[in-house]
Amino acid sequence: MIDKFSDVNSKSFVNYYCHESLAKINIFFGMNGSGKSGLTQWIESKDPVSTRVFSTEYVIQNIKVDELAGINGVKITIGEQKVNFALQVEDIESANKNIEQTIVELGSQQEDLKGELFNLIETELKRAKESFKGIRINQKNYAKTDPISALKSWRQDIKPNLTSSANTSLTELNAKKSSLTNEISNLTSVLSNNMTLERFEKLNLALSKSVTIPDEEFTSELLRWLEEGVELHKLEQEEENHEKTCEFCGNSFDSSFVKSIVDKKINTEYSKLIQAIDRFEQQLPLSEVLVNIKTKLDKKILDHFNDAIKVIKKFLSEKRSNPMLNICIDEQTLNNLFALDIAIQDRKRELIDELGEVEKALSNQENLAKHQVAQNLQNIPRVLELETLITKYDTRINKEKVAVSDNKQQIRTWSEQTDDYAPFKEIVNQELAQLGLEFKLQLLESGQGYRIEHLNTEIDMTVEDLSEGERRLLAFIHFYYDLFENITENSGKLDPIIEAIVIDDPITSFDADNRILLIERINSVIKRINNENIQIFIFTHSSFDFHSFGYNVGNNKKRWRINKNLQGESKITPISEEELKNFSDYYKSAFLELADFALLTNSELSEKLNAYHYGNKMRVVLESNARSNYNIENVTSKVVPTLIEYYKVDEELQDKFSEAVNLINSFSHGRSYYDEHINFVTPKTMRNAVRVIIKVLFNRDSYHVSLITNDKIKKRNIKEWN
Repeated sequence: MIDKFSDVNSKSFVNYYCHESLAKINIFFGMNGSGKSGLTQWIESKDPVSTRVFSTEYVIQNIKVDELAGINGVKITIGEQKVNFALQVEDIESANKNIEQTIVELGSQQEDLKGELFNLIETELKRAKESFKGIRINQKNYAKTDPISALKSWRQDIKPNLTSSANTSLTELNAKKSSLTNEISNLTSVLSNNMTLERFEKLNLALSKSVTIPDEEFTSELLRWLEEGVELHKLEQEEENHEKTCEFCGNSFDSSFVKSIVDKKINTEYSKLIQAIDRFEQQLPLSEVLVNIKTKLDKKILDHFNDAIKVIKKFLSEKRSNPMLNICIDEQTLNNLFALDIAIQDRKRELIDELGEVEKALSNQENLAKHQVAQNLQNIPRVLELETLITKYDTRINKEKVAVSDNKQQIRTWSEQTDDYAPFKEIVNQELAQLGLEFKLQLLESGQGYRIEHLNTEIDMTVEDLSEGERRLLAFIHFYYDLFENITENSGKLDPIIEAIVIDDPITSFDADNRILLIERINSVIKRINNENIQIFIFTHSSFDFHSFGYNVGNNKKRWRINKNLQGESKITPISEEELKNFSDYYKSAFLELADFALLTNSELSEKLNAYHYGNKMRVVLESNARSNYNIENVTSKVVPTLIEYYKVDEELQDKFSEAVNLINSFSHGRSYYDEHINFVTPKTMRNAVRVIIKVLFNRDSYHVSLITNDKIKKRNIKEWN
C-alpha cells in the first residue's frame, strides 16, 4: 500500500510531498485541470502490474468503435459448473455424422428413382416424335435433374378438347409452309422507293417544257466527264494560286477560268434535262427483273406494266432527241405502271394469310403431340409410383437436415455456455435490460470478445452507435467484473494479484439514473475491498459524486481535495467532517421527476418498468432535505424514528413512512454482486412509497414542496394519496 504521497512528479505535481497518511479508501475531489490525471498516473506507476485503473483510456481500449475488434472479453466463472456438456456435444456430433451419412444414402437412392422417371418420360417423348415426324417437340427444362417438375409441366399440356387437324399429313403441311415462305420472300416491289407519283409529276413538268439546244451539243457521257474533271482537279476549292497542272495532258491551266467555263456548260438547262432523263431511265425496272416474278399475278397487269415502261422510255428518248418537244406521260400509263406493285402487295397478303393457316395447323399438331406424351405418362402406373416415392424421399431428407441443423444449434448453445467469456455477456445483458437500454452483447465468432446487437434484429447496430454515456457505463461494468476471478450467488473472489484500484473521473456525461447506478457500483467495490488487502483511489470533479462515493462503508476512508496554487502546482489537502456537510446535488431536478412519477395513474404505470430508479432519486431528495434541515447526514433505518419526530409524521402515516424509507434504502444499497440485476419492485409499489415520503415532506413544509416541484404537487393530490 501507499502510505503517503512522496516525491510526486507527474504533470502539475512537482516534487510534491504530503504529510497526511493515506487511508485504505481515498476519495479525491478536484475541478477539471486540478491534477487528478497526473496523480492517477503517478499511483499506477508505483506498481503497474498490481494496479487496476478505470479511466477514459480504459473505455477506448476495451469498448472499441471498430466493430471487427469488438468489445474485449472478460473471463469470469459464475458459481459451480453444474453440467458438463462435453460428452453430450461429442454424442451429438457423432449422431450428426450418422445422420449426414443417411442423407447421402437417401440422396443416392432418390437419384436412382429420378433417373428411372426421366427415362420413362424420355421414352414417351421419343414415341411421340416418331408418330409426329416433322413436329419439333422439346423435353422440359431440367427434366434430368428434376423429373418431378418436368412431369408436372407435361401435365399442363393435357388438353381434353383438343382435336386432330384435317386429313393433311405433316409432310404436306411442312412442304406447303416452305413453298409459301419462298414465294413470299420473292414477292418484292418492282419500282424503287423513289418512283412516286410526285416524282412523275416533276418529270412531266420537265418534259412539257421547251428547252433550247445549245450551240454545242453535250451528251450525258460528256457531262459526266466534265463533272469528274472538276472533282479530280479540285476546282471547287478556293485557292489563291489558280494555276494548276492538267491530270490528262500535263499542261498548266488557270483553274478559276476553266471552272467558270465548265460551270456554264454543266449548269445549262439543256445539260440538266439530259442528266435528269438519264437518271430516270437508269431507275426504271429492267425487263430481266420482270421475268423473275414467278407468281400468280394477272397476265394483263404484267403486260400493261411492260407497255407503260415502253411508253415512258419512248417519251424520254423523244425528249432527249428534241428538247423543244412538249411531252406528258398520260394518267393511264402511270396507273398501269403502279398497278403491278399494288397487285404484288395484295398477293403477298393472301400468301401470308395462307401461311398463317398452315402454321396454325402445325401448331395444333404440336399441341396434339405434347398432349399425347402427357396423357401416356399419366396412364403409366410406374410413373405415378415414382412420383410418390421421390416426394417421400424429399420429406425424409428434409427431416434429417432439420435434425442436423437443430443439433448444431444445440452444440453452439452448449459451447457458448461453457465458454469462459459467456457468463459476463449474460450478466451484462440482464443489467442492460434492467436499465431499459435497447442493445445487448453477443459473442464474437472467435468467442473471445463481444459485439453490440440491437434488440430489434432488423436494426443494425455497432459500438459506434452508442452514446458516450452508454459506452462509459458499459466500460465500467466491464472493469467491475474484470476485477473478479469468479462470482457466486453470495460472494465474489477478486483477482489476488490486485493491490490497488484507481477510478479516475468515472462519471462525465451520464444522466441521473446512470449516475446513481455507477455510484452504487463503485460503492459495492469499496465495501468488498474492506475485507481485502487492496487500496482504492477515486477521483471526481462532481461535488455530488464526491459525497456519494464511500457511502456507508465504514471509517477506513479519507476524503481529499486537489487544487492548484498561484504557481500552477497541484497540492492535496484532507477535508474535515464539518466541511463535508456543505455540498450541492441534483435535488431539484430529482424532485421534479419524482413529482411526475408520483402523479402517474395506475394505467400510466404500465410503461414504467424500471421503477427502482425512482427509489434512488427519492433517497437523494430525502437525504438532501434531512441533511439541510436537520443535520441528519444519512437516511438509514436507524434514523427513521428521528425522521418521524423531526418531520412530525402523523401517527396513521408512520408505518407507511417507515416501510417507504426501508424500501428505498434496501433498493439503493442492498444489491449483491450477482443478484443485483434481479432485484425488482412493481411500479405501483415504488410509486406508493414515493407518494408517502412526498406527503410527509409536504405536511412538514407545503410551501417548499410546491416551490421545488414548480407547483406540480398540490394539496388535493396529498389528500387523494391514502
